[in-house]
Amino acid sequence: MQPKHHHFICWNILLFFLCGCYRYDPPKEDPLLIINAPSLYINTVIDKSVIEPIAVFYHYRVPLSVQGMLRNFVNNISEPGTAFNQICQHKKQSALHSITRFFYNSIWGLFGIFDPASRKGLLRETASFDDTLSGMGLPPGPYLVVPVLGPSYARKSCANIIDFILNPGIILGYNDPAIIAQRGITIRSDNLASFRQIYAVSPNFLSLYNEVKNITLQTASGKTASQDLDDSLNDDIF
Repeated sequence: MQPKHHHFICWNILLFFLCGCYRYDPPKEDPLLIINAPSLYINTVIDKSVIEPIAVFYHYRVPLSVQGMLRNFVNNISEPGTAFNQICQHKKQSALHSITRFFYNSIWGLFGIFDPASRKGLLRETASFDDTLSGMGLPPGPYLVVPVLGPSYARKSCANIIDFILNPGIILGYNDPAIIAQRGITIRSDNLASFRQIYAVSPNFLSLYNEVKNITLQTASGKTASQDLDDSLNDDIF
């Protein structure tokens, strides 16, 4: 990054904070605007300058077989957390299904690098603590953009902490920065076209902010049509 461009970014970030502190009157639908705007701006700069180039290289240069093995491995270590949430949602049969997948792939799939369970008809299911809280009637809460982690909403941001704790990678050492970064790059790589479309229809930062916020709030209300894009917006840098 050129020094002048770096200074320009720093000044813009500072202006966001200064403008937010001057007679700040947040709209009811976005009470955390003073935090969300600068956070999204920072995330967008990081995404365009660092994450997107890496994701493009990963998407087009890393062999599909390798990408598949890495995706299988990350999916496999999330199965116990999925089973826990399925139990909380009173889906005992689904929980047994997820636990069976975990042990089957861990043993016969070389710690989840391969997915022989799917070939046996045990297809992967998903369930998060956010789904569990939603089923309990807890509202999504205000729109929230977390620096680096991306746009979300209050309920999901708290639920992500629980999902991380439930991940057996903490005990097995799989949650080191390299594994977490690989998951983020995989999600970003899988959604290159979606992200490009969002950038293309957003000629300025205000329109980008509103576009990302609308997608996230639609997700919170259960109206989104693309779960993969939801995952990428909420779990990756944006």
